[in-house]
Formats: sequence, C-alpha cells, structure tokens
Amino acid sequence: MGKDQQKAIKEKTALYDAIIWARDMINMPPRDMNPEGMVKEILSKTWNHFDIEVFGKKELEKLGCNLLLAVGA
Repeated sequence: MGKDQQKAIKEKTALYDAIIWARDMINMPPRDMNPEGMVKEILSKTWNHFDIEVFGKKELEKLGCNLLLAVGA
C-alpha cells in the first residue's frame, strides 16, 4: 500500500470516527448533554482534519437560527 493510500485511509478513518461520535452525542438525553456540555465535549477533542467554530446565542440570533436556539432552550 502506497503512502497516498495510507494517508487517504487515515483521513477517512478520522472522518468516520467523528461521524460516529457526533451520532452518539445527538442520541444523549438532554439532561446529560445540554448545549454548553456539548461545546465542552467538542472542544475537548483533538480535531486534526477539521476546523471548529463555536457560535454564541447572539451570533445564532443574527444568523436566524431560531430553531436551533429553541431546541437548545
């Protein structure tokens, strides 16, 4: 197996691990995983292949993410 193939496998594995982790977080009960807890969990991870940007309430309101804010309430 060549270096390019090994690199591609490593990147895909990171992506699949992140997808599985996100699905686990989504299925957590709200009492165990509220918005603040989810941000802490996300920021505690080492993301080698992803950029993470966290939006606050005011930024979400400005973007019109009312449904997301309602779910987080």
